[in-house]
Amino acid sequence: MKHKFWLAAVVSAALLAGPALPAAPAFADGGETEVHVALYVKTNNYNASTGAVTLSAEGGLVLSDAAAGVDWLRTADASAVRATTDGYRVVVVETPEAAKAAAFAADAKKAGQPVAVFERTKGGKPLYAVEAGPYATKAAAEAGRTALAGNAAVATRLAGASMTLRGPFYARASAHASEAEALAAAAPLWDAGVYAVPALTSEGGVVRYELWIGGAADDAGLQERIAAAASAKPGLAAVPVAATVRYVALRSDRVGDASLAPATRHAAVGGDGAKLTATPAKDGGAVRVAERFARSYRGAIDVFAHNGALAVVNRVGLESYVAAVVGAELDASWPVEALKAQAVAARTYVLKQGWKYGVANVTDTTSDQAYRGIEREFPVILAAAEATAGERLTLPGGALLDAFYSSNAGGRTADPLEVWGAPIPGLASTPSPDDAAERNKLLWYRVVLPDQRIGYIRSDLVKLTGATNKAGFPLGTVAEDAVNVRTAPFVNNDTNPSIASLSKGAGVTVIDRDIESTAYQWIRGPIDASRLQLQMNASGVAPGVVAGLGTPSSIEVTERGAASARVTEVVVNGKDIPVTRPEQYRTLFGLPSSRFEVEQTGAVTVLGADGKRTELSSTAAQPLSAIGANGVKKTLSAEAYLISNGDGTARVATRGAAFRFHGTGFGHGLGMSQWGAFGLAEIGYDYRKILLYYYKDASVTKE
Repeated sequence: MKHKFWLAAVVSAALLAGPALPAAPAFADGGETEVHVALYVKTNNYNASTGAVTLSAEGGLVLSDAAAGVDWLRTADASAVRATTDGYRVVVVETPEAAKAAAFAADAKKAGQPVAVFERTKGGKPLYAVEAGPYATKAAAEAGRTALAGNAAVATRLAGASMTLRGPFYARASAHASEAEALAAAAPLWDAGVYAVPALTSEGGVVRYELWIGGAADDAGLQERIAAAASAKPGLAAVPVAATVRYVALRSDRVGDASLAPATRHAAVGGDGAKLTATPAKDGGAVRVAERFARSYRGAIDVFAHNGALAVVNRVGLESYVAAVVGAELDASWPVEALKAQAVAARTYVLKQGWKYGVANVTDTTSDQAYRGIEREFPVILAAAEATAGERLTLPGGALLDAFYSSNAGGRTADPLEVWGAPIPGLASTPSPDDAAERNKLLWYRVVLPDQRIGYIRSDLVKLTGATNKAGFPLGTVAEDAVNVRTAPFVNNDTNPSIASLSKGAGVTVIDRDIESTAYQWIRGPIDASRLQLQMNASGVAPGVVAGLGTPSSIEVTERGAASARVTEVVVNGKDIPVTRPEQYRTLFGLPSSRFEVEQTGAVTVLGADGKRTELSSTAAQPLSAIGANGVKKTLSAEAYLISNGDGTARVATRGAAFRFHGTGFGHGLGMSQWGAFGLAEIGYDYRKILLYYYKDASVTKE
């Protein structure tokens, strides 16, 4: 059958991102191009979320009003500032007990809500407000409150107490010369039960400290709080703050894990179009973002609201960005010409993206290009980026090429038809010398353990005895203590955890040998049907069809691309899986690439004495038995069993439905293969020759 997954044919990979967006403003500026990298952003096709970001820099931070071009706040040292937007919040509880506040905060976080613990005083003693949020709208805050009320742990702690809302409706109460002066003015209002917060504004280009009251969820609530403040402090004339006023509300945040953390300044930016910009106070410094794996970034970090969520964008010079991408994508030990080729491809890729995310050109993930800030800056990589500065790949006529690349093409790059379902100018399938990825990797033995379980052990951890079992398979003993056995031949404690740990001297039977799985060629599984079903449902691929399949009992690859044999059609349980582009099949099964084969370990073909072939599977009603070399018949009841062909080879079959995937390559396989560039550089190709090998009809130009 022929798939119809590209009914809306893609004529350019850029269309995959949605409607055309205007070019990034920075790309039109004079001087060095500035790249906007989204660390957190919410769009129709990408969502990386966080409630707040904790920023710091060696030598201090400068926090600015980006629109007015004035500095709001400076820190004198590496102390952190927690930055977010000033939206709506759910006040879960207010309590003078630190332990109680920490417990409420922990339960709210477990309920999936962003949390802060704001500290102020009442009667000269600490008072802790546990608040969930911020939320972009009052309705969203109400939904958050409902979710928290429905959480058993939170509801038990509340014991019938109600949760209230705060919001971004304020009134100016007084102006002050410093934050300390504003806090002193707030204390008597706090004692009277009036919510007040110091705020920084920069109207008319002048920075002012003010004391604001309210924090109400609507205008009516604000009027009530203005009246309460006037009652508590006769003569106080509070004036509502217009929504157009940009500001930063300053609080002390104590949110932690098991207990309250030391106080961190909490800066919530608000007002129409408000954007908080953080830069290092020290020349040549970098801003650290704790929530983004504690990475540090050159340039500036912008914090603002976008699409109802917190957006965090790193603005950085193009060449600094390119060097960081090369470092994140490759290792400093790689051939210099491969590093240069990666620099040109990375530069071309980002320049081609335009204003892809509405507020940013790219993200920092492999949805675009891996980017880790200064973490991956190395002298040789900085030199590679500098040596190619300004160079990019163009097509005849001068248009930028779609400079896609992947880690490893598995011996041959993909044709765009096999990946996106449509041609892309400059990209075609070509042989690729990718096998350097498995250089110096050891063989792994596939072994049968004393308890009859089957897995892999690295060959240097097994000593072959020279003896064989009755079926002719080699016997061995474990050479060291605490040797891990894994389902597939590679080490990854998250995706391929140990299934057993053997002591020195333990006996094993070797039934097969495989090279360690790498980006070049790999094995995944056996994966039992129920676990694979979870993966398929979580993949988001063809959700309507996949949800109705039930537990997979059969998987059949029914069509492959003509150029590189990547999978372009799959049938599961007899049903076609429709996709919008063929490359989604690797996502469906959670595999490194779409260049794979499927082994159904729960299906067996038996040839009887009469020559009749019988297909048996995990769904067959009859029990499966075997007659051993000693003539004894035995029912196969183990989870896995070994079928020997009598010629020294064997197949592992499973009693239940399970699947083993064999494949080559890592990534979509389009354009340049990074490992292929490694191989070409080793045989003497310079970076230009590498690029023109992978990108057809292209030119390396400089602007």
